[in-house]
Amino acid sequence: MGGLMYIAFSFVTFLYFNIYIFDNVKIMNGGSVSLLLLAICFCLSFYLILYQAIKSNKIHIRKSTLLLVLFYIYVLIRITIDTKNIEMFKSYLFSTSGGMITFYVLGLFLTLVLKYFIHIVSNDKKELKKIVYIYLLYILLHSYFLIDTYAYLIQGVRNDFFTLVDVSGHQRSASFLVMNFIFMSALFIHIRLLSHDKFKKIIFLSSMILYVNMLIAIILSQLIGSNNGAVTITGILFLTILIQISLSFKEHSYILFKYNLKPQSLFFGLASRKLYASIFILLVSFMLFALLVMLFLNIERNTFRIFECSGGLSPMTSRISSYNNFLVQFNVSPVFGNIIVDRLTTGDGTYVHNTIVSLLTHLGLVGFFIFMFYIILSFKELYIDNQYLFVTNGLRIYYTLLFMGVFSIAVIGTFFTWSPLWFLFGCIFPALYIENGTKK
Repeated sequence: MGGLMYIAFSFVTFLYFNIYIFDNVKIMNGGSVSLLLLAICFCLSFYLILYQAIKSNKIHIRKSTLLLVLFYIYVLIRITIDTKNIEMFKSYLFSTSGGMITFYVLGLFLTLVLKYFIHIVSNDKKELKKIVYIYLLYILLHSYFLIDTYAYLIQGVRNDFFTLVDVSGHQRSASFLVMNFIFMSALFIHIRLLSHDKFKKIIFLSSMILYVNMLIAIILSQLIGSNNGAVTITGILFLTILIQISLSFKEHSYILFKYNLKPQSLFFGLASRKLYASIFILLVSFMLFALLVMLFLNIERNTFRIFECSGGLSPMTSRISSYNNFLVQFNVSPVFGNIIVDRLTTGDGTYVHNTIVSLLTHLGLVGFFIFMFYIILSFKELYIDNQYLFVTNGLRIYYTLLFMGVFSIAVIGTFFTWSPLWFLFGCIFPALYIENGTKK
């Protein structure tokens, strides 16, 4: 398979993923749909990864994978001991609504397919042009499916409030939307780093289309009633623009991307000061832009769910009130946890909407420490690879900031099985590392 064939098959795989996502955003309370598209996406990804493996010198399994497997095993043990319910086992690990393994593997497969672009371009610079132009076509097709989804859902909007009449299942749809734009952002950043100073007009046009897509997705998140989705996609948009701006200025680009970056460099030293300055300027610009849009279009603030909810209780207030249940649930089994502790104590579904706290209550200190050690070791591994230094450093900065943003959202308002979090882990902490090259 030549470079062009691999690139074409990759974008077809990505498009199947997008269509699967949008089909599930549309059908909010109808369960999983378009499973055939998901199966095709998995099969194409596996085929492309197998192609890499055949050509590879080595395939490495990262040490952090052992901790990840241990975490999954511990979840299985807790489900077995606490419920003996095979349906809960499927729901937590393998379902297409929130299975931790399903979405980790999906993120892993898509990332392994995408990372091979770096190897293709490093071997033949001419392949970059093919990637850039096919990406432009791809982002236009993505725009079509996104707009089609918006047009489908907007028909059910309320007259008094910018949300659908029936928002049951909205968090599931929002999770799919978030996963889509985690990947779309990562794909663009890969291509932007690979192109560097080349194909500026095409890259700029593609970026503008992507940003408009993200703005539509933010509005769509509010339409389906998800503040979580709107805030997360806004953060992804902010980060994508931040990296784009940093790459556009040579001084920033040199300091941030062209030397062997260490984790502490992002928080201390010259690189961090450049990064903080960019973040501050962009944040102020975002706030001013949002304010001007609301004033210009005469948008009433209280028509959006993020500012108001039924009964006058803000969504954030309702989240905070769930913290009253923490001590009651945690005291049931502090060390080992109980997977159905909310059902046994304060009522089914009354768990604290916080990834860290829900780990403590449902999996205890044992599950919590396995999870945290996995993240720490994964970050250590992220900063080991020094191949393709400019691209690698750019991805390190992007992945670190992306993790901080998405994980902050998870800590503020989601259960530990939140599918975008596990999809993100698959994208930025892949279990496998394929050392690409010609097999001897």
